[in-house]
Amino acid sequence: MSEDQNTASQGGREGYVPGYATAVVRLMQWRTLASCAPFFLPYLERGMSVLDCGCGAGSMTLELAARVAPGEVVGLDLETRVLEQAQASAVAQGIDNVRFEQGDIYALPYADGSFAALFSHALISHLREPARALAEMRRVLKPGGIAAVVENDAYTWTTSPTGSAMERFWDLFTRRQHYNGGLQLLPRHLRGALLEAGFATAEAYAGAEGWGAPEQVRTSAEAAAGQVRSAEFSQTAVEQGWATQQEMADLPHGLLAWGERPDAFTAVLKCGALGWVGR
Repeated sequence: MSEDQNTASQGGREGYVPGYATAVVRLMQWRTLASCAPFFLPYLERGMSVLDCGCGAGSMTLELAARVAPGEVVGLDLETRVLEQAQASAVAQGIDNVRFEQGDIYALPYADGSFAALFSHALISHLREPARALAEMRRVLKPGGIAAVVENDAYTWTTSPTGSAMERFWDLFTRRQHYNGGLQLLPRHLRGALLEAGFATAEAYAGAEGWGAPEQVRTSAEAAAGQVRSAEFSQTAVEQGWATQQEMADLPHGLLAWGERPDAFTAVLKCGALGWVGR
């Protein structure tokens, strides 16, 4: 989904808070299956068909394609511009067992039992109706199929040094995410949510995502500053009384300064779950 508000199939407005600005996409491209969903790797087999829901720029979608080749992999996202970028990356890397399609998570354009496996990273926490999305994911899986769903737990962001501009940003980011309709399901509850969605069995896992090297914190700061500069982000923060107009004007400069600090660090708990469809 784009940074702007999007319309779901029921007409409810939802917003994918991070967006797909250049710095955000750069952060996404550092993510790998091993760093975000290592618990999923043992279940990926050659020849499997896999759906990646909310694929974004497709870096992990291409990883999936390489691991299950010659199995077919489909990357699905609502934002067409980022799908074009993902397809270009596939062509550049010579990966031909993958395709990217636009689609709505609430009404996946695939028949029942179309895929052997499904992957979703950083999507569920942005949805107004996560239970509905999980049920739709289950629908398109074959009997015995497996889903891996992974999210950053928004209320576990931690930042150094204390009192930094990045610490303030994560507070505003989380408030905005909730305001835009997200955080209806915290990822710490994913195991239970999969069972409620009709999966026969489920397992939960946890890890962390962090940025503490110079290029990482600099890029994180650039991505955060870009979001704060957006009219929608700043206007919402001011109108809701979360910050003053002057604070929002000053925050991007503070973020960029934080990104140059030799002691800058930020991290978040990453929770995931596997769910299996009954045979």
